[in-house]
Amino acid sequence: MNPAIVLGFGMIMVSLVILEGILSYKKDKMFFTKQMRERYVEGRPFVGHAAMWSDILFIVPLTITIVAFYGSQWSRQDLIKWFPVAWAVNTILHWLWSRNKVPDCLAWGGRLMYAGWPHYFFQGIGLNVIVLFYLATGHINQNFLITVSLLLAVHLPFGTHLVFSYFGPDCWPKDALHDPFQWGVCIGGWIALFIRCWSF
Repeated sequence: MNPAIVLGFGMIMVSLVILEGILSYKKDKMFFTKQMRERYVEGRPFVGHAAMWSDILFIVPLTITIVAFYGSQWSRQDLIKWFPVAWAVNTILHWLWSRNKVPDCLAWGGRLMYAGWPHYFFQGIGLNVIVLFYLATGHINQNFLITVSLLLAVHLPFGTHLVFSYFGPDCWPKDALHDPFQWGVCIGGWIALFIRCWSF
């Protein structure tokens, strides 16, 4: 893959996460727990948002690496075929997350927060890359496939807030532990990753 394309892709992904933080602090006032207490009640602040930390630590380097090594295999037809699938899943997930009863820095009260919109595009792009990697890539190194799958398997409980709901401070919400949707996304993702690796 052209290094300039890979660099540009990486800059877009990092910039979207940074923009989430800026909007969360400036517009939503949900960056810190203190900000949320002043404006709302106890909730899930940006700085304590497991999905955001997992995005920057796992998803950004992972998707950049996938694009660098395998992006050249994807045809225009692949993009046309899988683009609607990835964005449909992304849209449904964000709509469901917006139904959160607990104040959340990305989606809450039936709508996306200001910071939620950059996350919508971040996740949409990331899902596109992951879908193309698993379903439109013909020649994948087996060890790399397993490594990517393990990293995504680790990301899922962070992205669904299960980890911070269990290990986080008492002031952070514990709702994810009792949310069948969050568990469904996590377990469903694990099953899909296992099946793909098993069928390799």
